[in-house]
Amino acid sequence: MDTLEAEKSNLEAFLNSFPGEYCGLTTDGYSVYSPDFCAVLGIEQAESLSDIQGALCPSDSAALEGMMDRLNKGGIPFTLIANSFDGKKHFKIAGSHGENTTKTESFSLLWVKDITDEILARDEEAEKRQKTERELGLIRIALDALPRPVWLRNDKQELVWVNKTYCSYLNKSADDILKAQIEITAGASKRTDKNASKDLAKSALDSKEPQEQKLHGIFHGKRLLLRLSEIPLPDLDTTLGLAYNITREEELESEMQRYNRSTNELMEQLKSAIIVFDSEQQTVFYNSAFTQLWGLEGGWLDKGPKLGDVMEKLRENRRLPEQADFRAFKQSWLDMFTNLIRPQDDMLYLPMVRPCAC
Repeated sequence: MDTLEAEKSNLEAFLNSFPGEYCGLTTDGYSVYSPDFCAVLGIEQAESLSDIQGALCPSDSAALEGMMDRLNKGGIPFTLIANSFDGKKHFKIAGSHGENTTKTESFSLLWVKDITDEILARDEEAEKRQKTERELGLIRIALDALPRPVWLRNDKQELVWVNKTYCSYLNKSADDILKAQIEITAGASKRTDKNASKDLAKSALDSKEPQEQKLHGIFHGKRLLLRLSEIPLPDLDTTLGLAYNITREEELESEMQRYNRSTNELMEQLKSAIIVFDSEQQTVFYNSAFTQLWGLEGGWLDKGPKLGDVMEKLRENRRLPEQADFRAFKQSWLDMFTNLIRPQDDMLYLPMVRPCAC
C-alpha cells in the first residue's frame, strides 16, 4: 500500500505541474479531476461529461460531445478552443485516450486551460492590425487619387509601390514598373538625371532631410519640367517620392523674364531718370538717365544697394536737400514701401543744382 500511495502521490504531483487542469473519465462513468478543474470552468462538479458541457456555449458543447465520442470509440485525440456559456471566458480543451499498464482499464483525459487573456490579446492585436491595414488602404486610395506621380522606396532605394499617376506617366502597369524597377526619371533628357530620384532617396534617408531636384524629360510625348522630391520616413526606413509638373511655372517665368527685358529696354530709352526697387528695397533696375541726373556710378548701382543706401550716398554727394532731421526724412521714404497706395509726386530743391521732380 505504501508503494501504491507513493506512486499515486508522484502521479498527482506530475499532473499538477501541467499548466492547466485535467479530468479523467472512465467508460463506466467514474471521474477524477484536479483540484482547480471545476473552478476554471466555473462549475460545481465534474462527475460526467454533461457537467463539463454545461460550462460551454451550446455550439462548443455539441462540438465537445462529438469529439469525445470519436475519442472513446476510435481513440482520436482532439483540441478544441471553446467559449464559456456566458461568452466571457475562453478555454483550450485537449482530449486524449489512455489505458492502464495491464490494459484492463481505459479512460479519456481532458486537459483544460483558461486562455481568455491570450484570446483577448490576440483579438486586440488583430483589431490593431486590421485598423492599420484599413488606414494604409485609405492612404493608398488618397495617394492614388493625386494628380501627380507618388512612390515609395525601401532602404535599398528600390520601388515598392507607385500610384496610378506614376503608371500613367510611364504608360506601364504597376506590376511591370515594380518588376523592372522603372524610374520616373526614365524619360529624363540628360543621362546623368536618369537615376536622379534614387540618388535623392539615398541622400534623404542618410541625411533625414527632404531632397529636391528639377529635371527635364519626355512624358506623354511632351517635354516637361519636373520637380522631384524624396521625403525620408526614418522610422520605416523608407522614402516617399513625389514629382511635380512645373512646366507651366517655367513658361510663366520665361514670359516674365521676356516682359521684364522688354520693359527695361523701353525704360532705358526714356530721358526721365528711373530706378526700380524690389520688395526688399534693393535696386533691381536703373536707366542711364538716372545715373546722369544723380551722379551715381553704374558699377555701384549694379551691386543692388537698398533705397536707404542710395539716399545715404546722395546725401554724401550733397545731392539731396538739407534736412534738419535726415533720419526722419529717410524713414518717410522707406515707409512708402508699406504705406504708399497711390502715386506720389514730390519736388526736391537740390543744393547747387536745378529743382528735381521725383
